[in-house]
Amino acid sequence: MALIEWSESELNDVKLLCVQAYKYAWHLPRSTASALFIFPKTHAVKESTLPMAVLTQELLLHAERCMRHEDVSKNIMLAGLNRTLDECLCDSFVELIEEMELWKWDDATRDFWSRLAKALQQSLRQHLSHVDRAVGQQTCISAYHWKTELGCSN
Repeated sequence: MALIEWSESELNDVKLLCVQAYKYAWHLPRSTASALFIFPKTHAVKESTLPMAVLTQELLLHAERCMRHEDVSKNIMLAGLNRTLDECLCDSFVELIEEMELWKWDDATRDFWSRLAKALQQSLRQHLSHVDRAVGQQTCISAYHWKTELGCSN
């Protein structure tokens, strides 16, 4: 998989364009506060799908497709994960997600797994702010069939 290295500023530019498109679709003036489309529904707003959410979803879907069967693509993905864990001095994918809290988006471009971990870290930070962090990460990771192969424990 060729991973497009979207910089943080490029993602922010696309996010602004998406918000502008949502305002247009709802026939709202351009001066309407963008928070209406950015904040989650729990804060009584519309919560629209933004580029970071789409990118994270696609990275997760790609990982799931590659890890679904016992074949060479799964072996390649696991080898890449192990290499990333070794380079980042992490013991599990959950620990890698925690590590990504210290990284900037533009620094997490070394490989697929660091980019996925950073995307999940940002997503978790945004959507699980009222939930215990460790429980939230386990919930997110356990939703995928490859949980045990990423080094997550119950």
